[in-house]
Amino acid sequence: TGIDSLYVSYQGSLKPNWDVLLSRCKECAQSESPEEQLKAQVEICEHLFVVHDRGSGRFAYVLSDNWFRIAIARPSAKSMPVVHVQISSESLLLEGVERVLGSLADLVDTISVPRSGPHVSRSDLRVDFVTTVDLAGIDVYAWVTRARDKAKRFVGRDFSGWSIGLGGNVSGRLYNKLLELDKSRKSYMRDIWSA
Repeated sequence: TGIDSLYVSYQGSLKPNWDVLLSRCKECAQSESPEEQLKAQVEICEHLFVVHDRGSGRFAYVLSDNWFRIAIARPSAKSMPVVHVQISSESLLLEGVERVLGSLADLVDTISVPRSGPHVSRSDLRVDFVTTVDLAGIDVYAWVTRARDKAKRFVGRDFSGWSIGLGGNVSGRLYNKLLELDKSRKSYMRDIWSA
């Protein structure tokens, strides 16, 4: 059990020197030259990030590594978060929430002047289990929920799970993790389960 994914944001402002550096890296990422594209990286607090060639929505910059996907606003953006971060499930599982949030706080302090945060905008909880119950055989009326949307899911002809309340403030997915691993390539999960 644990937190599978976590999305947080910080209010504040980007330090001007980081705006200049990230702008240069973004230009390198947009280059046609593979040599220039290799320069679209930045190290922050022992994390080596790839700087993407595009922003995301109103965020000017996007950086990613195996722990974080960080959308960053320009210093002039006052009414939106300075950073919005998607924390990877792998880092949460292998390192723990406290360590990951501590590392993120150091990173945010390095590139910005934060006023508040982290503010959680989304949290996905996980429970991994094994059962002999035929989940495909559960009748839709057996689910006790306020959600109107309930659906059986399939991968090809194989039953893959249930989704309940998708698109709402609270939703649930019950699915065959082994089928999902073939798609997501999260092979580290097998080691966790074995332990």
